[in-house]
Amino acid sequence: KHEMHMGRRAPVPIPVIRRHSHYLQHIRMLTEQGKEWVSSLELADALDLTSSTVRQDLSYPDDRGTAQPG
Repeated sequence: KHEMHMGRRAPVPIPVIRRHSHYLQHIRMLTEQGKEWVSSLELADALDLTSSTVRQDLSYPDDRGTAQPG
């Protein structure tokens, strides 16, 4: 889980924020191609990351720990 600071979650690190813009850009391209969902592995391969990094990055907005369809 993400670090807690004084009872609140720590701020999202800048590298994670930067990668979010890359995720969004890639997902928009896939949407234009008619794709309705994408896995963390597909995003990772397309953006030269690990699927673990993608899952961790995308868990910041929703930290429930459950898989969410993309």
